[in-house]
Amino acid sequence: MFQSRDNSVRHARHWDRLQRDPRRDVEAQIIEQYRDIYDAFFADRAAIPAGQLHEVRFEDLERDPEGELRAIYRQLDLGWPEAWEPRLRRYLASIRGYRKNTHRELDPAVRRRVADAWHRNFEAWDYRP
Repeated sequence: MFQSRDNSVRHARHWDRLQRDPRRDVEAQIIEQYRDIYDAFFADRAAIPAGQLHEVRFEDLERDPEGELRAIYRQLDLGWPEAWEPRLRRYLASIRGYRKNTHRELDPAVRRRVADAWHRNFEAWDYRP
């Protein structure tokens, strides 16, 4: 997640503003934004009524997209729209060969900063920092 956001910020940030960004520490900015977003999420998570939140691991969605979508619809009691199954399957077939971006290995110091700042997320979702 960090490397993807870092890549986006470094290559696209000049397109979303009219003046220079005074913050030069992109790594700190990413770490802080992610931490702030998820601090708010974890603070409010318990207030989300049962049946209105379904968390999905990205790896599971990659492995079985249709199955995970079915699980989302079932968990949220949305009713599975069978009429769009052929369209969904065509779309999934069209992206079958998609290859994700590859990113450079994180510098050990940055890896430690991320692990320290995002430790709650790693623990909550059982990811290795």
